[in-house]
Amino acid sequence: MPSRTAVLGACAVTWALTGCAQPEAGAPRPVESPPTAPAAPEAPAPPPTPEPPSTDVAECFDADCTLAVTGPITIPLDPARFHYPEMSVRSVTPDFLAYDVTSPAGGVAILSRLGPGGGGSFGSRGHTTVQVKLESLDDGTTVVVLTPAPR
Repeated sequence: MPSRTAVLGACAVTWALTGCAQPEAGAPRPVESPPTAPAAPEAPAPPPTPEPPSTDVAECFDADCTLAVTGPITIPLDPARFHYPEMSVRSVTPDFLAYDVTSPAGGVAILSRLGPGGGGSFGSRGHTTVQVKLESLDDGTTVVVLTPAPR
């Protein structure tokens, strides 16, 4: 068994050889690397390109469409999904679009006017709500966007 003095001596030699020595004068010093900057966050994905407006009201049956409107029209909707069977654009002026929504029992259930950039919605308990946005009122053509609201 090694003596206590031998063990302490071996430890002192190991300590001296592993970093206690001072660097010689003029000796190059180790280069420390600069701290790394955190990675830049990824840029968000660009928004999806909007669909060009259509004039086919049948594309709006699922309330997911962009429609070019120049005058009064009736837009059929899926009554099983939205409760209401149709939405009718009643008038288009340079300042607003007026629409109404027909009740399944007959008659007008909702009447609304939207200005440029305005939006609204209609729905019934237990059914998907339809969101309506007046995208633009330019050159006699109004662009209306219908979207089903998330449930």
